[in-house]
Amino acid sequence: MSSYSDLLCSLVLAGQRLTRVAVRETAEKVSPNVYLTLATLTDHGPLRTGELAVHVRLTQPAMTRLLATMADDGWVRRVADSDARAARFAITDEGAALQADWHRRIGEALEPYFRDLPDDDVAAIARTVKLLDAAPLDGPPPR
Repeated sequence: MSSYSDLLCSLVLAGQRLTRVAVRETAEKVSPNVYLTLATLTDHGPLRTGELAVHVRLTQPAMTRLLATMADDGWVRRVADSDARAARFAITDEGAALQADWHRRIGEALEPYFRDLPDDDVAAIARTVKLLDAAPLDGPPPR
């Protein structure tokens, strides 16, 4: 593995560690798959069950069950599809509010771990976030 690959791997592992701390500190009870599904719908708009299953890395039957639960909770809704036999799912206002609340609680939970960082380190984190947000990660890797 190249040093560049090692760096990217370390970045992903650090992100996973932050996620574990956020889940622990917020005492989160909602499944991470719910938040992955909501984030996917936020990023891509309404999608079919199979498309969501691929993004969230669940089997189609597991995604079907998750979407049924999420619809019952009011976090997603069925929307018409050009193929009358299929349905797409979209995030609802309640789902967006759940997601926004989770994001707020993540920040509040992690802030004490980072509040004493020097301004240069905070700027480095901000730059990293900006770079990751701008990275073309939604399709196949560039060749």
